Amino acid sequence: MHGNFIMAPRSASPETAAAALVGQLPGEQQLTGLYAITNGLSPDAIAYYEVRAETGSAKEKVIRPMSLLEGGWVMGRSGAPVGWYVNEAFRDSRHDEAVYVVEGAKKAAELGERFGLPSISFGAATNAGLIDISPLQGRRVVIWPDNDEPGLEAARVLAGRLDGIASFVTTIDVQALNLPEKGDVIDWLALHPEATAACVQGLLKVTPAAIEDDSVSIVSAVSAGGIVEKLGWEVPVPLPDRLRSVPNLSPEALPEPIRSYATDIARRSGVPLEFAAIPLLTVLSSAAGARFEIQPKARDTDFVVVPNLWGVIIGSPGARKTPAVRPALSLLKELEKASAAAYADQERIWKRDCELLNIERKRIEGLLKSTKDSAKRDSLRTDYSLLVDPSKPPRTTYVVNDPTAEALGEILEQNPFGTLVYRDELFGLLGQLDQPERSEARSFYLEGWNGNGSHDLARIGRGRRHIPRVCISLLGCLTPSLLEKHFAGAKNGERNDGMLQRFQLAVYPDVADLESVDVAPDRRAEEAC
Repeated sequence: MHGNFIMAPRSASPETAAAALVGQLPGEQQLTGLYAITNGLSPDAIAYYEVRAETGSAKEKVIRPMSLLEGGWVMGRSGAPVGWYVNEAFRDSRHDEAVYVVEGAKKAAELGERFGLPSISFGAATNAGLIDISPLQGRRVVIWPDNDEPGLEAARVLAGRLDGIASFVTTIDVQALNLPEKGDVIDWLALHPEATAACVQGLLKVTPAAIEDDSVSIVSAVSAGGIVEKLGWEVPVPLPDRLRSVPNLSPEALPEPIRSYATDIARRSGVPLEFAAIPLLTVLSSAAGARFEIQPKARDTDFVVVPNLWGVIIGSPGARKTPAVRPALSLLKELEKASAAAYADQERIWKRDCELLNIERKRIEGLLKSTKDSAKRDSLRTDYSLLVDPSKPPRTTYVVNDPTAEALGEILEQNPFGTLVYRDELFGLLGQLDQPERSEARSFYLEGWNGNGSHDLARIGRGRRHIPRVCISLLGCLTPSLLEKHFAGAKNGERNDGMLQRFQLAVYPDVADLESVDVAPDRRAEEAC
């Protein structure tokens, strides 16, 4: 004991300290939860912890704050202001997403763990008038109170304080949810074990109005994902939770021999035709690179474009995106093998020429040491000055996977017609290029899409490198959820620079239940490509 506080050693971890302090409480209490409470909504600004304990028999709960003092861990806030519990989903949420505000950290944690809903807790009902609400400036707030007078009063107080602070405030009508006295989020979840996030979000429009029509089941309406507002209206029809169907790519839209090979890949892999066609088109475009240009206008000869393509196939995890890309990449692998063999011969000749040059230099150096005749020495010096190191042969590179901008610049110096960057998880590259310290790499990729420009690229400790021609083809895969996150920043803000718009070949087809077929590959179509 320390004064009026129960204490645990300062060196103990929060979990160990909480267990030790709960063990000193009256009754047979067991630690059932430990939640970090923060100043504001920053997960790193931990002010104290909320300890939750229950008895094994009566299930009576005890919820206490726990703080770290100079002398050790104690039960109590020890002068710290009332703070928020913030769940993981809130930390990753967008500013325009609704935030669920509840009474008790366990409830916020459950909403995050079960449904991924951004949720925070102000602790006990008495904290509603004390807690700092400024972090909720401009947020959409949904208050879910406990079904008792203190909980309802806390909701009224909090809603009043948030008026003019939050962009929108609403309170779930817990009295319309058939909850017991003092029922809360945990009780509602127990009544609806198969509830989804849509069910919870469907509670947003439940109003405090009296419910007169008992013929409509709130439970059935909620579990259908709908909203019950018994104001003389019919129960709304649930909104569809699926995307609109999109037209399928017609094989006739593809030229031969791409059509035959893409159809063969799609049939054998059990994927939509788009998943096979887009990689093929992107790969063939990268192989041609900047070797030729297109003049779109008949008379404007200054207006020329390189037919360089960026492609991405979008599908849920397990949609077999990667297997659909491999056959297209194998075409470049064959070119890589032929290029590697040719480069090996050229490198052998270059090394031989370097050796012969060194031998000749040493011979002239020896003669200069032994010759006294000035005219002959002048002639030898002239011969020596004419000896030039042979240029190292360029190595043709058709595809790279995860190069730094500097490494990619060195590759493009040797490949003025361009190369393909393939990233199986394209979001990783896009995420890297979003970082402020990678702004130069981002502009390098943006310039490389044009295919006919130059670029000055910084080299660490070695000044800047001028690349006379930059042509970068790009191919990869994305999942819809990650694409949605990137779209949010590309629509407005610093990332609105046309990066996503450069993907001319971006497909997100409807994935039917296709089965792969065990047949031999169409080698004739493959050879034609």
